[in-house]
Amino acid sequence: MKNKLAENAYTEMNAKDQKKFREWVKSILKRETVKLTFTKKDGTIRVMKASLREEDIPFFEKKTERVRAVNDEVLSVVDLENKEWRSFRFDSLKKIEFTLGD
Repeated sequence: MKNKLAENAYTEMNAKDQKKFREWVKSILKRETVKLTFTKKDGTIRVMKASLREEDIPFFEKKTERVRAVNDEVLSVVDLENKEWRSFRFDSLKKIEFTLGD
């Protein structure tokens, strides 16, 4: 796969390829800092420097026992500029940029 995603490519994939893509994106986020470009719910474009690397995950004190339903179409990541969790929908991704070995 390329490190950039064409607009609407995810929605054009079959379910098996979508699953592989989601796993690929997660694996990159666990190893590298990634610049994600996606469309927010309100239609605006957001560019976010994100990660799922262990050293980038901020301490989080759980205040309730609430558990969110699992949704494979949404991924929570650490926004490295705000040091907070943010999420995006895979079908809203426009671009993924990263450099191996950051």
